Amino acid sequence: MTPFQEFVKQHKAPGFILLKNARTRFVSSVGYQVSAFDDAQWNEQLQPLIDQIPKAQLLQSKEARELATWRFSDKEIQEGQFTFDTFPASLLSETTDLDLFGASYTIFWITEPDAEWIIAAVLSRFEALPKESLIAKENIRDIWNETIERIFFYPHRDIETELFLKFDEVIDEIVARINALPNAPLPESWNVLNDENFFEEE
Repeated sequence: MTPFQEFVKQHKAPGFILLKNARTRFVSSVGYQVSAFDDAQWNEQLQPLIDQIPKAQLLQSKEARELATWRFSDKEIQEGQFTFDTFPASLLSETTDLDLFGASYTIFWITEPDAEWIIAAVLSRFEALPKESLIAKENIRDIWNETIERIFFYPHRDIETELFLKFDEVIDEIVARINALPNAPLPESWNVLNDENFFEEE
């Protein structure tokens, strides 16, 4: 069991984990794993962890300045409007926050390795939205960013692997149940999941 999995096991799902300077490695037959990190924080809510993340400061190296042009606009660079990419997928990018800022902050949503549990947890967030208006694309984006895009199953090798292999089916079921709600979003609202600007930090 990796140090990350051991840290997860010390807490009760659901919850969120913030890792500072997480590093990954590829393990045959398993895939990429978080192999090391400098610090870890747990919270039942996402926002308190986001509030702990400092302002990103671009490294002064020529390489960092060049890499920044691929991710930030000219205006953002000129005004120093940099942000950390806290999504787990960023750990597998060719250029990471460690290259840009000398530090990285990654937040995972820790869930039980149970399809119905995950479906119910995500659906409850949509059911809590005001019923007076249809679910907007911004609602879809924000809830997806908080949950699906950060998901990490509570360590249990056999169940975890089985759930991972059928996770597309889990997503399809979540979408189907959201579309069955009285205030279901318009079909075009789901296009936000394919938007190139989908990953927006909170």
